[in-house]
Amino acid sequence: MMKKLTMLLLVLACGVLATCGEEASSDCAPISYDPLNQDPTREPLCYLDNDDCDGGDWVTIQSVYDGDTVTLPDGTKLRMLGIQAPEQPEGADKEHPELNPETCLGPEAGAFLRKLIEGKQVCVRDPEGGPQNDPYGRRLVYIYDGGFNINMYMVASGHACAFDKYAEPLCLNLLKTAEDEAEGFGVGIWGLCADLHGDPCQRAE
Repeated sequence: MMKKLTMLLLVLACGVLATCGEEASSDCAPISYDPLNQDPTREPLCYLDNDDCDGGDWVTIQSVYDGDTVTLPDGTKLRMLGIQAPEQPEGADKEHPELNPETCLGPEAGAFLRKLIEGKQVCVRDPEGGPQNDPYGRRLVYIYDGGFNINMYMVASGHACAFDKYAEPLCLNLLKTAEDEAEGFGVGIWGLCADLHGDPCQRAE
């Protein structure tokens, strides 16, 4: 089943959602994981067809805090299910965030998600058991734009790790497949951060 859920066709991250403009950077690294896989055995919660938001809510993303947390116009904070992005640097880490394994490529992950969804209307869906909040009061959700599972897209492009603390089993398996492929291509955190600190996803275990 996992093989069925992995596309062999290379997809340019900067081409799929047209977010990178003319800038050439790690944001535009090639990935082979396609969140719009049309396999009929896929888990409906992990995917959406086109712009359908059945069972979810249309919301506007007011701002992006980092690579896995966003805020709505009413102040509600959303935490993306199943992923863990690098932290935003603070204090001394701001000058060289890459030197701290916790913040390595943190600014880039936030900037990538910002390009994808900030200011846009997107679909959010709760986990299968219904609305849940994390210990910080953030609503746990999957985010979709045009049918793309943005949670998976962040992992597939090397801007986040699969994270089992806030995840559901089948979606977590798909996220780990995306993580494996990002590692294989050496994109995002699997390039610089892996070279400097080893496995960048150990902290997400």
